[in-house]
Amino acid sequence: FDDATLGFVPVLRGIPSRSGAMALLVTLHPDFFAHHTRQQLDEAVGHTQWLRYDGQPLFRTRSLPAALAESLDTAIAMRLQQTEQGRVTLPGGQAAPMLSAFRASPQFPVVVATHLDHAQVLAAWREEAQRLALVVLPMLATLLLLGVLTLRRQQRVAAKQAELREERRLTSSVFHASNDAIIVTSATADILSVNPAFERITGFSADEVRGRNPRMLSSGQQDQAFYTRMWQRLLATGFWQGELVNRHRNGTPYVCHMTISAVQDEQGRLSHYVGVARDITVHQAAEKRLQLAASVFSHAHEGIMI
Repeated sequence: FDDATLGFVPVLRGIPSRSGAMALLVTLHPDFFAHHTRQQLDEAVGHTQWLRYDGQPLFRTRSLPAALAESLDTAIAMRLQQTEQGRVTLPGGQAAPMLSAFRASPQFPVVVATHLDHAQVLAAWREEAQRLALVVLPMLATLLLLGVLTLRRQQRVAAKQAELREERRLTSSVFHASNDAIIVTSATADILSVNPAFERITGFSADEVRGRNPRMLSSGQQDQAFYTRMWQRLLATGFWQGELVNRHRNGTPYVCHMTISAVQDEQGRLSHYVGVARDITVHQAAEKRLQLAASVFSHAHEGIMI
């Protein structure tokens, strides 16, 4: 019978006693259990059912069509012969409008079955899935977008780093392969590094000049006023070029064409000076020989004319 029935469920339980065997008979009203079940399970979703161990139904919390109720009871009775708990499928390959499971009580001679409406469960699942999708999909899209942006940023950074490495390689190649002497100094004009051409032109090794001031190369043929003007222009414009007479390590003077450039950091502060010197001693000597030859030729021509 269902919850509308006014009958009671009798429960008989033996009680040990010194005076002899005793039994306790209790009648339970199904409405109590039906009310408790409704608080736990919405009737639109499903219902519960009590059965005896032999499969005889005691009560259910919702009325069902007679054919469906009989099919469920039969399926549970058949399964009870095999196991005390499990799922239920309708016999004869019928479509299952309900998802059913049962469990026999270890304390009382009763089996509790729960039947969930298949369509309602799926509808609730779809609604929950849609609700989660409305929350999760935007989050996944956002994470995907952030991932793409991060990847692109990393690719740009990697490309920039590769570009900087290539620039450093080219700069290093030019620095070492140049035929002109290159000097890099600090903002206070202390020599930081020189290239191989500097060592060849000046005769000084890199270790000998590192940390020293470039004035160590001065031959003394330019006075202090010359260097004062040079530094005034360099500080004012960040650039100077001209000819210098320097001294080789062996004491021999040589003439070089020098360009000095000031280098600033990202904040616009002076950080380095870079000097490039080309030895023009041979070139000047050749020019003097040409001038001398031209002068001799001119005097000879004038003598012939006379």
